[in-house]
Amino acid sequence: MLISAMRRLVIAIVVLVAGFIGANTPRLLGQTPADQKPFAFEVATVKANASGGRGVVISGTPSEFITRNTPLARIIGYALNVRDDQMMGLPAWTHTERFDITGKYSAGSRPSSAQIAQMVRGLLADRFKLQTHAETREGATFALVLARRDGRLGPNLTPHAFDCAAYLAKSREGVVEDGPKAWPPLCAPPISAPQRIWASVRPISALASALARQVGRPVVDQTGLTGTYDFNLKWTIPVQQAGPVTQNSASALPQPEEGLSLFTALDEQLGLTLKSTRGPVDVLVIDHVEKPTED
Repeated sequence: MLISAMRRLVIAIVVLVAGFIGANTPRLLGQTPADQKPFAFEVATVKANASGGRGVVISGTPSEFITRNTPLARIIGYALNVRDDQMMGLPAWTHTERFDITGKYSAGSRPSSAQIAQMVRGLLADRFKLQTHAETREGATFALVLARRDGRLGPNLTPHAFDCAAYLAKSREGVVEDGPKAWPPLCAPPISAPQRIWASVRPISALASALARQVGRPVVDQTGLTGTYDFNLKWTIPVQQAGPVTQNSASALPQPEEGLSLFTALDEQLGLTLKSTRGPVDVLVIDHVEKPTED
């Protein structure tokens, strides 16, 4: 029960992130090694959604994967673990036309989130004829660094030495261990909601990945901080309203008179800052994609 709940939570977190689609993307295409058995849905349906609603759902349960009212670009981002800004060559309709997908797992199987993503990749190739390739290009990035010379951290960034590896290993074996009670849950990916990022027992690299989704460019952890942390970052001004990043330090940008920007919150609450840099950026090039035939 515990591991099932954790898997559902992890996939729900992916929805909140709207894009996690993780900034760490060395295997950008999510390819399956030749010596591993591919995972596929036992049966899947794809239908256009014409409801006109604004809500988007990407979710997994113990028995099925579903999307509701979801643009294809978002589904591709989920399956291939890339942000919107990393995808090149998507036709306009992949952002505007929305789809309802239901994919059933094999009876008795309990796929992991990685295995579910692999199933979705297979469905995209089969039903949408998706073909892609990865490239590395020079582009804008951010370096996540300490904001203060003395290395002092902010009040919302605290070390947490809980042993996630042992905890999750026991969970996979069905052992329910009385660990510290926490929200967000221990050892899970950061929850990234509008104007908030928070997590329990995660490395700074996980924070960098969550920040990348908010600022729309890769964020490289250059803090030098090791181990795991609890972090809780909250701001009030949507990132796109904070203005373009043109200076060396994002936190040095002029801020609106009212409200709190992500860049200021990062400094005040976590003791970190983002510096605008350039470097290699992994991108996913869409070679071919088609509208599906509904079933």
